[in-house]
Amino acid sequence: MTIKYLSGERIQGNKVDETTIMNTLTFSGSTNFGTTIGDSYKTRGEKINAADCALVGSTVTSVTVRIKDSTGNGLTGNLTCTILDSAGDAVSGDSFPAYNTAGLTGTEADITFINSNPTRVLADDDSIALYFNGDATHLIGFERSDGADAFDGTKAGRAYRTGTSGALGVEDGEDQIMKINSQEALDDKAAISNIPAGTRFEETDTLTIYRWKPASTVEVEDSDGYGTIATNTGSGGSNTSNQKAHDFGSAILGDFVFRWTLTANMGNTGQNGSIGVFLSTTDANYQGEGHDSVVGAVGHKHNASNSRGFAWGQGDNTHNSSDLDNAQDAIWEAADVGEYEDVAGPSEKGLNIVGTATNYEIERAGTTLTFKIYNSDWSSVNSTRTVTGAATTNYRYVYFGGRHQGDMTASNSYWKVSYTAPAEWVEKGTA
Repeated sequence: MTIKYLSGERIQGNKVDETTIMNTLTFSGSTNFGTTIGDSYKTRGEKINAADCALVGSTVTSVTVRIKDSTGNGLTGNLTCTILDSAGDAVSGDSFPAYNTAGLTGTEADITFINSNPTRVLADDDSIALYFNGDATHLIGFERSDGADAFDGTKAGRAYRTGTSGALGVEDGEDQIMKINSQEALDDKAAISNIPAGTRFEETDTLTIYRWKPASTVEVEDSDGYGTIATNTGSGGSNTSNQKAHDFGSAILGDFVFRWTLTANMGNTGQNGSIGVFLSTTDANYQGEGHDSVVGAVGHKHNASNSRGFAWGQGDNTHNSSDLDNAQDAIWEAADVGEYEDVAGPSEKGLNIVGTATNYEIERAGTTLTFKIYNSDWSSVNSTRTVTGAATTNYRYVYFGGRHQGDMTASNSYWKVSYTAPAEWVEKGTA
């Protein structure tokens, strides 16, 4: 953790941090510079020799090696560091700048290569290797452990290759003297608590500035409503498609209150139909299988016998998927979370579909879902229904929809959603 608390409600920290995944620079056993790079062996390094090696699964952010001019004749040309796969080919993405060997002397030095694009997730048989194209009188000495394991037993070992291609060999009883660092997801912001509003967080490794925005109440209201949902289309009927009234832009993660006013009339002919009002997790057609989870209410007229069905609650495609061919059916499957009722007249368990403008509310408070039907001016509650639902479903869209619009009319004249937006760090730009 790299958090620094500064004056003026400023905090500094990192998005990621480095962690050391191999360090034999501190090896206390016998070592030597008998492994040289440049003549017969132009490539040397450390090779993963087992699927459960400590290096497997990490990316590489930096490599530090202990090297020197082994022949004392002065060196020219570049020394390169590369991650090689099992075939000895350089992996794509990762990039280490070359080191000018003219800076080496006969005194050992620790040289660090920084990876500008850590990409490769290390796997069995990968190698982290150095390459130098020298000759018999121009060699780089690369320190190694002398006849002893310095890192992770036989699961890794010093690697070597003659020439410039082909898989690297491995000596699993010895290791090169080097340090390998990896990138660790950190996000210091997530570790901070009791944060005053407006606190500035400076993410030093990404040069990004954030401000702390406390939890707040958000209200989205349409005083004119969505308007016409369904019109009388005669005996032929029709289906509505995407009747999305609003996209919040991101999921509502906490509690909410959803209010709406609906006027619906199913008529008395032989046509059937349904009206649904709901919040959904998914941007999909009202009549479509794309809705993963919805919460709302439904009114449905079955047929010429004038029987009616009513439902409210929360539904998804886990209860009885064979019945869930649209969002209305997802609520109708009230065995998920909610209630369903078949009655001839109006019901307290769903939408009034006999032509009277009615005010409704669904509230989520923790795991409790409450459905209320209000009087005409929202001043009193005519009925209240409560069930236990789920607090973690991420609703984002407001829908008003109809299905099989034969002899059916419906309109929405008002809706409002109130919810709590969670506290969060808001990005304000880069330094």
